[in-house]
This record gives sequence, C-alpha cells and structure tokens, in this order.
Amino acid sequence: MKKWLSIGIVVVATLAFAGCEEGVDQVETDTSVAIEVAQVQVDDIPVSYQSVGRVQQSEVVTLTPQVNGIVDKVLVEPGQEIEKDTPLATIRKSGDLDQLRLQKKQADNSLLAAKLNASDMEKRLGDLKALLASGAVAKEDLRAVEIQYTQAKLQVENADKAARVAGDALERLDDHYAMESPVAGVVESVAGLVGDTSGKLLVTIAKPNGYKIDIGIPDRLIQEVDLGEAARLSFDTQDISTQGMVSKIARTVDPVTGTYRVTLDVDKVDHLRSGLFAKVVLDLKVLADQKLVPASAVLFEGKQAYVMTLVDGKPK
Repeated sequence: MKKWLSIGIVVVATLAFAGCEEGVDQVETDTSVAIEVAQVQVDDIPVSYQSVGRVQQSEVVTLTPQVNGIVDKVLVEPGQEIEKDTPLATIRKSGDLDQLRLQKKQADNSLLAAKLNASDMEKRLGDLKALLASGAVAKEDLRAVEIQYTQAKLQVENADKAARVAGDALERLDDHYAMESPVAGVVESVAGLVGDTSGKLLVTIAKPNGYKIDIGIPDRLIQEVDLGEAARLSFDTQDISTQGMVSKIARTVDPVTGTYRVTLDVDKVDHLRSGLFAKVVLDLKVLADQKLVPASAVLFEGKQAYVMTLVDGKPK
C-alpha cells in the first residue's frame, strides 16, 4: 500500500506579467511555475497499535518461609530448574530463647520439688503404718497421710508433663526448618540473603507452561481490542519473532498509567526467555475506502492542515 495521507493535493501555480509605463512598449515575461498534479487515490488503511512489553512466565508462584527465624542457607539461584519438593532454603527458627530456657528451668525445679515432697510423704506413710501396728496412732491419722501422698504423686505427674512440654518447646526452637518448593519449574528470582530474617526471603518459581506479555491500551482504542486477537512480536536484542494472542482484557483503567491492561499469551520459540522486552504490534481494524494523497501535498497553517485542488486548470 502506498504511504499517503488522506487529505487533498498541493497544487501551486503563479503567473506574473511585467508592466510598462504608458507610452512604452510592453514586454510580456512568462513566469509560470511548473506544478505537480496527483490524482486522489482510494484505498483501505489498517489501524494498528504499537507498545513495548516484558516477557513473563504465564504462571508464577512466590514463596516465603512459614516460620519466624533467620535464613541459614539459600540453596537455589535464578535460572535453576527444580523439581517439586526441592529444598530452597533452611531457616534457623527464632523466638524468645531466654524465656523458654527460664520456663524449662522452672518446670524442672517444680518437678524436683514435687518428687521430694512425694518421697517425704511416702516415708511418713511408712512410719505411720508401723505405729498403727503398735497402736500408737489412730487409723484416721493414717488415712489423712494416705490422701496427702496420693496428691503428692499427682503433683509429680503434672510437674513431669510441664517439664516435658517446656523441653519440647526449647528443642523445637533450635531446630532448622527446610523450605521446599511445592511445584516444579524454574527459579525466577531469589530475594533475601543468609542472615536475613525469614520474612525477607522470597523465592519466585515460574511454572513451565508458557509466557505472557502485559501491555497498556488507551481508552480510545480499547473497544477495538477483542479476546483471541493476534499480535506480532519482535525483539531488538534477539533475532526472534513470534506471535501473541489476547487472552485477558482488564475491565478497569490502571490508575497509574491511565490505560487498560491487556495480556497476550506468547507462542513459544527457541531462545525466548523471561525478562526480554518485545515490540508488540496489535492490528486493530481497517478503515475502508479512504481518500489518499501524497504526504508532500499537505500544507500547514499553524495546527491546521489543508491541501489545494485544481479546478478548471487553476489551483484553489
């Protein structure tokens, strides 16, 4: 298709005559200026929209440790292919270590005191049984000590349980937590370093199921975009060209860019990878039967564009 603009034709012609004073022979000088005349053409004009977008994995999973602690080891790096359940990092659990140690010590002391008390009650009960045989004490006295001894043994059981709970809490605190990937894919990024708190560790895994590109479409054109519409993609830094297809159209305007986000699913080709920037050409519609003139025929007066036409052999 010829690259013409749909406005008229520039046609410029001047004819000058030299005049003479009265009584002097007039000499006519032909100062005509040659002009170029072009016919208005009628053709269809395709309307397209160009943008730039960054290639992304179609589905990405971002992981963070589920426990509080300190990053002990990072076991993967960006670009690494991993399988499901691959260890990503180890976390040294954190908490109030001093408080847990104090609770464990108090529980152990309570258990020791309960055992000593139970031992004393057992000895006293034995002594009373000997005295009862000789008639030195009443049965009521023996019965009271038996009740106290039963209570003492119950205290030992409770203290022993509390000591074991405190010990388990302290032991869990010293354990290392292994952070594993719930999916197979490629490590896209790792944020966080050894020694950081676990909340700073973010591992992004790209699932191997294709690529996508997000672009912004202005409000004046969004009605021309349809799901399933094809787009042409090219990459300046790579000798790659491929196709894309509109798979998602946002219903609301992005308040930051003032455009509608449109997502393109990208056909896989060799050497295509996440992070590349692509030039996107989206063919929107065709304007049929448009009048076209050469670009050189257009004149401008301020912001107003116009053309001159040839009427009865004269430019107007």
